This record gives sequence, C-alpha cells and structure tokens, in this order.
Amino acid sequence: MIDKAQRELRNALGTFATGVMVVTAVDASGKPYGMTANSFASVSLDPPLVLWNVGRDAWCYSDFCAAKHFAIHVLTENQQHVAEHFAKKNVDKFGAISWHSGPHGVPKFDEFMTCFLCRAERLVEGGDHSIIIAKVDSYDLRPQSQPLLFYRGEYHRMHHSGTE
Repeated sequence: MIDKAQRELRNALGTFATGVMVVTAVDASGKPYGMTANSFASVSLDPPLVLWNVGRDAWCYSDFCAAKHFAIHVLTENQQHVAEHFAKKNVDKFGAISWHSGPHGVPKFDEFMTCFLCRAERLVEGGDHSIIIAKVDSYDLRPQSQPLLFYRGEYHRMHHSGTE
C-alpha cells in the first residue's frame, strides 16, 4: 500500500515522460512470461549495456532476477493494448499477441518500435526494486514507428510540431 508521501513522490516522478516497453523471457521450464515497464535506460555503448528495473512485488520478480536472456520491446503508439495486457496479473500474456521464439527461446513480438535481445550481466539491489543491467546482443529498429509514451500515470502519443 502506498502512503501519502509515496503517492506524492510517485506523482512527481511521473512528470518525467518515458517510453513504454514489455520485457519477455522464458522460465526454467521454457514457459514464456513478460511484464510492462517504463524503467529503461542506456548505460554504455562500449560495451552495449542497458538497464531496467523490476519491482520486488511483481509477480514475475524472481523469474526476471534469474533470467539469463530476455527481450525488451519498445512499444509503438498503436500498442497501448499490449502495454495494458502485459500489466495485468493472472492472464494469458501471449495468447492475444503475435510473437515467435527468438534466440534462447525468448519470446519476440512481431510488432514493436525497437526490440533489444539482451543477456543479463548484473543484478543490483535498489530499495523496493532490483536493477537489471544487461548486455545488448542484438537489436531490431523500426524507425518508421512512433513510440508509446507514459506521463503522469497515463499513456500518450507523441505530437509533432511540423518543424522537422
């Protein structure tokens, strides 16, 4: 349960607009799982490292902490339904989307803005979250797409000023 001070801090942090992503992996038995997140950042170009955070209260926390390989899908502005679906608990995450098994059996969506195929490098404890630092093994960029954004607790689309 979030108290008043935590809610105020969460609202303040929500003024920083972010992209929206879904991270996918497979568990030890080969079953796919995934979750929506917006905590993603570039760490290094040489070597190519990124990071993202998973909350200790996430239903798949222990699976992601143990995962050796995963895919980070940056969603397009037309994939809000995917973000909402992967944010739910106790639903068939993969029955409603088009995907295939990528390297190491990691689920890779057929539609995305960018997909990073990653290998876990380090897990850093960070309060009520763990920070997963990963090496980017490969990526697939579709620059014709526009990103889905998250700002002040709501999904948004990018607006262009026309002055490109």
